Amino acid sequence: VHEFQRVAREDGDWIDPIRPMPFHTTLPQSPLSYDGVIVKIRWCVRVRVFPRHGKELLGELPFVLGDVAPGENVVC
Repeated sequence: VHEFQRVAREDGDWIDPIRPMPFHTTLPQSPLSYDGVIVKIRWCVRVRVFPRHGKELLGELPFVLGDVAPGENVVC
């Protein structure tokens, strides 16, 4: 986990589930993405929503940090 951000009504935050909520962070310079045979380093953005009623929702979007050789498959 590089960064964790909690947004909650209980904390006075305004949450509109139909509007995107942008965020930003400064990524570290390392470790870079790597897809080796024994070791793999994979990066992704993960958003988890805990609604008051209903099931937890989870979304992930993988991305490459650094210069990975073409053809390498990087998946969260």
